[in-house]
Amino acid sequence: MLPIMEKIVKFLSCNLLTVKRYPTWDSKVESIDMLTVEISAVQKIEILINYLNKYPLLEIKQLYFNDWKLVYDMIKNKEHLTEALRALGP
Repeated sequence: MLPIMEKIVKFLSCNLLTVKRYPTWDSKVESIDMLTVEISAVQKIEILINYLNKYPLLEIKQLYFNDWKLVYDMIKNKEHLTEALRALGP
């Protein structure tokens, strides 16, 4: 899995993090390494959105992505701010 994640990170010019997770369902397993892609630049997020629009995720992951994209668009358009905060301006 690591080579694929490294290619994704290279494509998006972002960070790859390794996180240790301790499962609760199996006491025999000490920890599991999970790989996480971290994107913070708006331009990189838009590259990811365009990619996932072209090559959709499957099943529930697509529904989570749709919700995430809705919130992202609201933040980008400053629709998440209250009227009082909008009045303060940039």
